[in-house]
Amino acid sequence: MNAPTIRAVLAAVALAFCSFASWSQDGPTRVDGRITEAGKSLVGVQVVLSHEDTFQVFRATTDKYGTFSISDVPRGTYVVSILKATGDKLYRQTLKLTSAPDAPVRLDIDISGTPASPPSSSTPAPVTGPAPASQYKGNPELDSLIRRYENAVRAGDHQAEISLLKAIVAADPTRWDYFEALGDAQANAGDYESAALSYEKGIQAAQQIMATPTSKDSMVLQSDRDRAKAGMANMLIGQGNAFLRLKKNDEAIAAYTKAAELSPDPATAYFNLCVAHYTTKKTEGALEACDKAIAADPSKADAYLIKGSLLIARSTTDKTGKVQAPPGTAEALKKYLELAPNGPHANDVKQMLEYIGVKVDAPGRSGTQP
Repeated sequence: MNAPTIRAVLAAVALAFCSFASWSQDGPTRVDGRITEAGKSLVGVQVVLSHEDTFQVFRATTDKYGTFSISDVPRGTYVVSILKATGDKLYRQTLKLTSAPDAPVRLDIDISGTPASPPSSSTPAPVTGPAPASQYKGNPELDSLIRRYENAVRAGDHQAEISLLKAIVAADPTRWDYFEALGDAQANAGDYESAALSYEKGIQAAQQIMATPTSKDSMVLQSDRDRAKAGMANMLIGQGNAFLRLKKNDEAIAAYTKAAELSPDPATAYFNLCVAHYTTKKTEGALEACDKAIAADPSKADAYLIKGSLLIARSTTDKTGKVQAPPGTAEALKKYLELAPNGPHANDVKQMLEYIGVKVDAPGRSGTQP
């Protein structure tokens, strides 16, 4: 492989990040499944699929049999969440959704005994989400709004969700979790300006809770502050995603940086920060963020891909024309193949390894050319 070819490969990889292209294997598919608890069907719960790399979100609500179906879902790695209608998390795991080219993905989940936080986190994240309507029994108007919102979620009426969430946060602007839900809904609808503003208001509300001292006479408990801190980290990530869509790159980088400082499990924030620096050609910042994402979650294949791509771009040639790659280049690229041997960028990575004189013997395995 010559230098112009490797530049073309690197340009293709960069474009995938810059355009938030779908990193699916093959084309989109349908996801069918059933949600249960100890074998009993869970009716009216939300199934939320959030793509780790493109930030696309897909939702469905289970029927009376606990089953659901979501169409046009790109294959890839997703954060799969199961939520009550109130927004409380029942389950959260990172799963790879793949299937044969013409077959749907089957996703049957029994939530029994499953933590609501990712297994990779050494400190389980506090469960966040809007409070149930019963908390507002003393405010009939607000209680009614929340119940109507819950019904809209069950029905999958996203426009009604947004309208009702706006009314809820207007009635109780201290509830950061409803601002978070509003920002998520607006982002899913493609209204990134409004989403960024909703997240900002939620962040401010969460900051107020975090700044309130806890004592035996205080209405704010330490658990409330922990929830607010975790929620603030999530909202900063959401806000960063919205800013990237709006091409406000500096604002996105600032949001991701704050999220990484706050989150008990900062791998996603650091990876998003890595992508943001990568797309804006801030190499040093991207490499630093990639290393932090890898340290927080060594299984994040795409962090190795970005790191290897950045390093290979710094390659030089000696007097004999042999390519000299910076230390760590081959290791990062080989790690991507180890973690994602059939990943969407596996062929690109193999070409990069060939360019620097490393042959790939078999999927996920490589050796230096003699």
